[in-house]
Amino acid sequence: IRESTLLANLLAPRSLAAPGATVRVAIAANASAIAAMRLAGKAALSVATSDAEAKASLGRESRWGSAEVLHLASAEGIFGGWADAASGGGGAAARDRFEQLMRAYVLGGSWCC
Repeated sequence: IRESTLLANLLAPRSLAAPGATVRVAIAANASAIAAMRLAGKAALSVATSDAEAKASLGRESRWGSAEVLHLASAEGIFGGWADAASGGGGAAARDRFEQLMRAYVLGGSWCC
């Protein structure tokens, strides 16, 4: 998670400008819209995506796995929960770390690098 201006920041690593380093992720309202976007070669997630669904769609094993940055124009309403944590898949530690970072840097801290 980085500030919304990361890609425009003059101090950001130049490698982020390399072809394929940054993937723009579209947000779709339903499965048919996602399927159409993916057929068109676009990265896409649905509203209320779980951690498991996001990993399957955009994780290391996906077509987008080598990207350094996954850029979401908007993340409002995108995250639907920690399915991996609820199923005992080891996601509880990731959930706790994510929530700790959100509290420290987003909800109560600064976006400073």
